[in-house]
Amino acid sequence: MADAVIEADFALGERPFREVYVITGIGAKAMAKNLLFQSRSTVGLSRNDSGQSVAELQQYLQRFGYLHAILPEDHPLTVARNASAPQFTSEVFDEATETALKTYQHFYGLPISGILDQATIAHMSRPRCGFPDNPNRPGAANFAAQGNRWNKPNLTYRFQEFTADFNQQDIRNALAVAFGLWNAVTPLTFTEVTGSADIVVRFVTGDHGDGSPFDGVGNVLAHGFYPPPNGGDIAGDVHFDDAETWTINIPPTGTDLTTVAAHEIGHALGLDHSSVQQALMFAFYGGPHRFLHQDDTDGIRSVYGARAAGNPVLIQSRFGAKGNFELVVPSAGGGLAFYFRNNDDPSFPWNGPFPFGQSAGQVEAVTLIQSNFGDPGNLELVARVGDRLAFFFRDSGPAFNWNGPFFLS
Repeated sequence: MADAVIEADFALGERPFREVYVITGIGAKAMAKNLLFQSRSTVGLSRNDSGQSVAELQQYLQRFGYLHAILPEDHPLTVARNASAPQFTSEVFDEATETALKTYQHFYGLPISGILDQATIAHMSRPRCGFPDNPNRPGAANFAAQGNRWNKPNLTYRFQEFTADFNQQDIRNALAVAFGLWNAVTPLTFTEVTGSADIVVRFVTGDHGDGSPFDGVGNVLAHGFYPPPNGGDIAGDVHFDDAETWTINIPPTGTDLTTVAAHEIGHALGLDHSSVQQALMFAFYGGPHRFLHQDDTDGIRSVYGARAAGNPVLIQSRFGAKGNFELVVPSAGGGLAFYFRNNDDPSFPWNGPFPFGQSAGQVEAVTLIQSNFGDPGNLELVARVGDRLAFFFRDSGPAFNWNGPFFLS
């Protein structure tokens, strides 16, 4: 059978470019040779070089968030991109390109040379998540929480398309294991449904309607989108490139579905890529990785808190016409988690968890009151941390921030 050629179009600055992949052998799942960075003149590219090889480098850096890209405001990856990524001149290894390459090298622990050396090319050639990196996000050290989050603890998911690599029940089992990794360290639950769902799971190829086309075998394996508000209905969805050969076997006979799914679910819950190579949220695939590193756990708990580790304390506040139900519960990872129910909404939705006070350490008991400070009244609490007492308060708005701990003894 003759070789098959897959071409994928992308925009480089204002100029369109095309990536070409050659599929050799029989079947749509045959191994491919990625022609990106294959020019003999590519190795050693540096400041003031120019030409097609520079354009290929710029295309990669732009696609993954290191050079400026223009996307529609409602594109689901717009919020994920580095807003401070520098503008550049196409096909010219200018200062912006050198800065972007150094940023990439720094983020991934490579020698920071600003030169496209062999080590950097080898790193860029590894299969990875299609979600852009954002190394300059404020506060990003290792894990990075993007800012979007689900406002409820019980999430649903459904499958829109399946891969034919194995039967549907095996796919369901693999995704259930992936969701379970995040469920084990947070108050979040995940339930498969057949109707409307928070998270839609798809196995697709090429251009599949989300503005982020897949590129065939190799390079980009999958992508996931941040929680709402982000890109409309696509927020929180997870897509896999069905051109890849997926596997559920250990040792693997292809790309491990559970590992990649768990990574993309991390994005769907609000996490960015981590710079920790041992973390599940590291952008590059390095084989089966069916566990959370402490960096992953710290990241997701910074967004949703940990599982409950004590008795909740509940009051009916003066918020709303009927008075909201508001509660605080100690978290297993330290600090507290806050929930509230809007009693003016006919569906009586619970919102949360909203973690706070992790610096206090493990809280053993808590007392919650509503004070007369503020309108309609601040929430104030005292928690027992070991043999000490700590005070926290939440103002009446508009930010509704929890403040503390303030240790009393």
